[in-house]
Amino acid sequence: MTQEVNLLYIKSTGHVIAAFTRNGEPAKPETTADAFVGDGLHLRGFGESPDFYSQKDFNDADMVIPAAQVGIFRTGYDSTILNAPFTWQLINLDATPTLSKFNNAKPTLPTTPVTATPNPTLTLTLAGSVIATTNVLFVLVSPSPADPIATPSKVDPPSPTQASQPIDIPLPASLASGEYYSLVFLAGYPACVLPFKIP
Repeated sequence: MTQEVNLLYIKSTGHVIAAFTRNGEPAKPETTADAFVGDGLHLRGFGESPDFYSQKDFNDADMVIPAAQVGIFRTGYDSTILNAPFTWQLINLDATPTLSKFNNAKPTLPTTPVTATPNPTLTLTLAGSVIATTNVLFVLVSPSPADPIATPSKVDPPSPTQASQPIDIPLPASLASGEYYSLVFLAGYPACVLPFKIP
């Protein structure tokens, strides 16, 4: 077995979304994730089962991360990364990327359904507030076999610093009725899955 772990991660936020080893690394290792993700990285069993509409959805829902959002990183072999890749992040993405656990709490999910308006939004809440402009990626997964919608954005720190900070997630106008999921990757915070319904 190779002594390296290959990590697939969200390029803008550093969230590790997959980890794997190979029997041997190629002489010229891949520099992009294209060979591993195809049209996108398909995640199942991502997040926490209580956040899904059903246990079946948790097991079977096809959470697709568009290929353009996924990067690859290699590090020394570590079984703790392989056993729980979603608990890790890459930091210092613009300099020398390094692996780290999350120090911040998972954002608090909304408890009310989305109101069908011309420009509906979801809101989640951070314990505390970001201390600098922070990258975030929202991935909308529809109930039908449609392409996911990935929306990169940034979250600015409030002034003054707050005990909690709401984060608004814009949704496309005129969503059809149905059950949806939004994946939220906010740099420095554990990823979360938000279920929401459009009546």
